[in-house]
Amino acid sequence: MIKILNKIFNKNKYKAIDKEIIRKYNDSRDDEQNKIIKTVKKNKMLLCYAPFNNIFFNSQGQITACCRSSYIFDQYPQKKLKDIWFGSEFNKLRDPIKNRSLSVACQTCQYPMEKGDFDNVMAKIFDRNYLNKNKYPTVLEFELINTCNLECIMCLGTLSSSIRKNKDKLPPLPMLYDQNFIEQLKDFIPHIHEAKFYGGEPFLINIYFDILDAIISINPNVRITITTNGTVLNNRIKDLLGKLKFNINVSVDSVHKENFESIRKNAEYDVVMQNLLYFQEHCKRNNSIFCICVSPMRQNWHELPDIIQYFNNIDALVSFNTVYDPPDCALWNLNDTEIQAIYDKLSIYDFPENSFVQKHNKNKYNAFLNQLIAWRNESYEKKRDNFKACIV
Repeated sequence: MIKILNKIFNKNKYKAIDKEIIRKYNDSRDDEQNKIIKTVKKNKMLLCYAPFNNIFFNSQGQITACCRSSYIFDQYPQKKLKDIWFGSEFNKLRDPIKNRSLSVACQTCQYPMEKGDFDNVMAKIFDRNYLNKNKYPTVLEFELINTCNLECIMCLGTLSSSIRKNKDKLPPLPMLYDQNFIEQLKDFIPHIHEAKFYGGEPFLINIYFDILDAIISINPNVRITITTNGTVLNNRIKDLLGKLKFNINVSVDSVHKENFESIRKNAEYDVVMQNLLYFQEHCKRNNSIFCICVSPMRQNWHELPDIIQYFNNIDALVSFNTVYDPPDCALWNLNDTEIQAIYDKLSIYDFPENSFVQKHNKNKYNAFLNQLIAWRNESYEKKRDNFKACIV
């Protein structure tokens, strides 16, 4: 009886997403990128598995379920990692998700889901067969410090030490994670399936090498995912690549030297493209994932067809990130006429789908076109509402 009453209370407490939207969303989850949890029937699947299998550590010492969630569970080093994961704070995000709601701290996924824009629901990336019976997390995500050698025009000082120093004129971020952090991680490492490393630039962050050494020692079967700007490749990195299974994402926003170097300031196009091929060959030999991460924005949207074609030719997967800030780089904040013009120019391209990579890249390109349409409609609705308000 208590369980039934709690279920009724929670259903009223949280703003649940419509069942028909959830049904359509669940249907969309069975694609080539997501290993849907096969043991769960689609109508029983959770909206998101991140709070149940994932920990994200950011550079402020804050611990969340993922990089997009606004709910901060606790802070390191004020609290021990086991006390955070097994404590009550995580349930404050788990409970609404169990009740078909993303309203507590997951609006970044709630909004596109309710709009039917399922391609841009980030929760999908947590749809993996990674649930541990012992309740430990199975994925650890690290964004521990902003150490970076680049000053990309769409980046911020919180993610680049070079921007923080040279543009923001601020002192370096303090490193909040220490050897004690690594010691506490050792309780989690035996249970994890994947560890993800972000920056800054991960290959310039010393503590990441210490964490990777601990993984090699304790659980060398862990899949490692690195998102790198591609500027750093040395013997230490090459040696490390041979000891673990690495998925490698390289950030590339242009395939034309001049524009590439104007966007990714301090990077050398020729060096990055050479390193990129090394990473790709390594992943191919080890049957792991190699992907190019592109940030479409005002400075490079016209290049997207060239980017797809270029990486189709070298058999590399492409994915797109959304740029929200700064405003003069973003596309979402353009007016509906401007967005429509971009869509018109990009939608005339058609790409082959003769291989897995080509199909994947075409799907990602089409998903971006759908995102443009959603932004255009939002801009038009806002303009219409403003017009109505002026008349009143």
